[in-house]
Amino acid sequence: MRNVNIIEYLPNVIKDVKEFNEIAKTENPEITLLWENIQNVFNDQFVKYATENGVKRWEKILEIIPKANHTLEDRKFVILAKLNEKLPYTIRVLHQMLAQLCGKDGYELTLNHNIYELNILVELKSKNMVEAVEDLFKRILPANLEFTVKIRYNQHMTLKLYRHIDLRPFTHFNIRNEVIEL
Repeated sequence: MRNVNIIEYLPNVIKDVKEFNEIAKTENPEITLLWENIQNVFNDQFVKYATENGVKRWEKILEIIPKANHTLEDRKFVILAKLNEKLPYTIRVLHQMLAQLCGKDGYELTLNHNIYELNILVELKSKNMVEAVEDLFKRILPANLEFTVKIRYNQHMTLKLYRHIDLRPFTHFNIRNEVIEL
């Protein structure tokens, strides 16, 4: 946030005049608000930095109806998924797309050429993004390619870093289904 002080822009002759100081005190918050709004309009052009208004505008443009339980980040993810719909797709492009949406280590992609099957495991931290990935792949993958999108739940490999006493506050359900950060 930019801190605006209009007094700094006044000539030295009138900087000490009481009336001008009072005018500046009342105008500073307005100018700060104006500056924030200008910054938000600029940020709304980019999905990653978009505000609530920017996300609403992107959803209107792309004809996306947001789900009630989606956070702002989930809604941005759906917008990015929709924007990534360009043909043709190679396996390398699918990897790039998933890396952009879920992060470099946020997914696992397996293609079985012989049986025309594609399996995608999305990291647990991206749980709300599974449906968006499914929708994207329904639109862009060839019809003869069967695919599944599942969540990669916490596994022993992930949990072996923690001691039993550290995991005691969590239920079995939480250990499996929630992102654990101690």
